Amino acid sequence: MTSRLIHKEFLLFILLSSIIWLLLTIGKTERTESMTMYAVSPSSRVNEYYLKDSIIPFEIEVSASGINSLRFNQLKEYQVNLKEIDFAQKEQGLLEVQSSNVLSQLNTAFRGTFSFDVKYPKIVFPCEHLERKKIAVAIQSRTNIKLPRGYKWIEELRCKPDSIEVAGALDHIAKAELWVELPEFTWKGGHSLNLPLNGIDNKVSSIDYTKVEVIGATALWVEKRFTKSIVVDQKMHDIEIWIAGPSQYLTNVTLEELVLFTTIESPTSIKIETEILKDKISLLSIQPNSIERLE
Repeated sequence: MTSRLIHKEFLLFILLSSIIWLLLTIGKTERTESMTMYAVSPSSRVNEYYLKDSIIPFEIEVSASGINSLRFNQLKEYQVNLKEIDFAQKEQGLLEVQSSNVLSQLNTAFRGTFSFDVKYPKIVFPCEHLERKKIAVAIQSRTNIKLPRGYKWIEELRCKPDSIEVAGALDHIAKAELWVELPEFTWKGGHSLNLPLNGIDNKVSSIDYTKVEVIGATALWVEKRFTKSIVVDQKMHDIEIWIAGPSQYLTNVTLEELVLFTTIESPTSIKIETEILKDKISLLSIQPNSIERLE
């Protein structure tokens, strides 16, 4: 019984001694290692330039001591997110970021854990000068729009604005296309849909817009009958006119507001000519359209 107790105490002593030795060893450890990190631009567009690559690798020397020397894995492929203000033009086709800006971010993020030393004073981003172009916005998936029975368009679908200024490298904006996708919708009356603008990405960017409005209006189409009387050779004749158009255009309106009548006289007849005065109104029929004269 006594020998077993002594054996357990010995094993516990060995374990504690090993732990103490390990902690003392780690506490004295100094580690320095070269690593690759990545400088990341906030966008492919910086000021008036387009970055050919928005993520640039750079070499950095990392040092740590004690327990922190075991934490190098958290720095593997670490990305430093830059701000637009960090960039400056070096020469034609190149933008640069001072390594001191990168070090400042790293020291803030890992204060007391790691120390850093960048091998090169600047990180260089290849770039092109931004080109600008206005591109028309197309409306796609029009078949998703349904009209109620008897309705027609009085204002065709259009985008507002109908074209957008974009910026990017010349070869990208030369083949850029912008469009909106119409959702399934029953278009009764006037509506405005605020829809995402497609075709904008990290290669082609919009100066002002990420969405555009699609607007349009429909109305119930109706027919209305009017009667107009004219006198020919001292005899009254009734002319029947059938007109079609949006219901709101044919409500509380007189025939004279919709149609201008003129007559063309000849020795044998009088021909009735008409001119529609309002948009979206159509003349279906006029009977009779000529009147025989009395001999």
